[in-house]
Amino acid sequence: MPREASRRIETTTLPDQLFIGIQGDDMGKMPEFFGASMGTLCEVFASYPEMNHWSHRPPVALYKMTPTKLLFRAGFVLSVKEAAHVLVNGKNTDTLLKELQAKNIVVHSIAGGSYVKWLHVGPYDKLADTWTAMKNKAKEEGVLLDINPWISWESYVTEPGSEPDTNKWETEIFCRILSQ
Repeated sequence: MPREASRRIETTTLPDQLFIGIQGDDMGKMPEFFGASMGTLCEVFASYPEMNHWSHRPPVALYKMTPTKLLFRAGFVLSVKEAAHVLVNGKNTDTLLKELQAKNIVVHSIAGGSYVKWLHVGPYDKLADTWTAMKNKAKEEGVLLDINPWISWESYVTEPGSEPDTNKWETEIFCRILSQ
């Protein structure tokens, strides 16, 4: 049984993190892009024993609106400490970085701090409504959210391949808090 969707602002403190993923820009092909991106990332992670477990976490998506289109990134979020372990202790750091670049994989930091964590339960095509509800509730409670690009993300908790009922899919939304 899925958890109940959020109706209140829940805050959590997150450490500095890194996003590792692939950028796309065709919303019409997002499901195919997302699947292909996860496949590429898992292939890279499997090549490095220190990274192989990264693919066992929920995948995430980040978004950025430009004047002409919506860009998105599909990948994973991990702690800076976790990533540093690989980059410092990995035997093939230079090879890894070259392979990431060759596969158009982007890595960027996400600042730690206070975040709203909001649970969406249901199909992905209703996520926009959930974002609106979260932003409205935050405003009502005097919480100023940082909606800058690449800072907020959706974490897809439910694996669609293991749960065919889209009404049971769980997605956690994280959005940095500027002030309360």
